[in-house]
Amino acid sequence: GGLGTFALVANSSITIDAHGVIDTRNLDTSLLGTGLSVANSAGILLTAPTINVKAGGQLLANVDNDLVNNLIFAPGDVTLTALGAAGSGITVAGTIKGGNVALTTDLTPISVAATGIIDTRQLNAAGYTTGIPLGITLAGSSIGVAGQLLANAVDISGTDGTAYVPGNITLSSQSITVANT
Repeated sequence: GGLGTFALVANSSITIDAHGVIDTRNLDTSLLGTGLSVANSAGILLTAPTINVKAGGQLLANVDNDLVNNLIFAPGDVTLTALGAAGSGITVAGTIKGGNVALTTDLTPISVAATGIIDTRQLNAAGYTTGIPLGITLAGSSIGVAGQLLANAVDISGTDGTAYVPGNITLSSQSITVANT
């Protein structure tokens, strides 16, 4: 991933509200900017007994590479860790985009709501792949997924002709429920 990591550690909880955004991307945002990545994205690390990314909330560490000029950058990894029985685990109703995305709990559940999106695809504004999709790992006491887990490669015909392989999605738990994904 990128250089460095944006880290938040809390004793009780971390909430990304409906308008909250943590964005570690390095994009060309100059007046005539392209909006494309100009450097690697940094990682995002959240650690608390309860982590809630509400619908509309965003964690962004993905990249939009410039394939025309062969400018390729790496996405940052996104790691959410909720340990201990005192919390209520990890709930994702918003959007997480990055390199490798890992959600880990020990005694509490992981929930990806119907509005939740975890996306490791590196797409440009037109929706074409500009980098290798990385992996999604959910590991906890119980896992419920009603939202989208996206680690596939999108056909890029008409751009650089590179064939990308999809990333892995791993769910590890004693109890897993998947619906409508």
